[in-house]
Amino acid sequence: PNRGYGVSQLDKYAPIVFNASIKAWENNEYFNVHDYIPFNLLFYMLGTDISNANYWVAAESFPPFKSLSYYLSPSFLLTTTKPTTQQSTSSYLYDPHNPVPTFGGSNLLCQPCGPWNQRRIEEK
Repeated sequence: PNRGYGVSQLDKYAPIVFNASIKAWENNEYFNVHDYIPFNLLFYMLGTDISNANYWVAAESFPPFKSLSYYLSPSFLLTTTKPTTQQSTSSYLYDPHNPVPTFGGSNLLCQPCGPWNQRRIEEK
């Protein structure tokens, strides 16, 4: 995301977009806002921490993409802390032909649908 869009940038783009949209409407032409502004989304980040909030953000999508790396810890939990060389041997077995069963879910065509407690499957 780009934090470089303040009120002055909004003042710059608002009349350009408005005038272009009125002209397209008057001429019965197609109007594409992205021909006039260099971002897909503009939102204001609110917050109480003055150093990390209260600014305009221009982004391609919402929420803005943020790449994160996750690692499998020795206790088989996901963590964002990169393991040391000694800890880097954790592994697990995944067989796509024998997936973990689930109960419920919004992607099922039969009942029960929606979120369900998975405890009885996790206890197996």
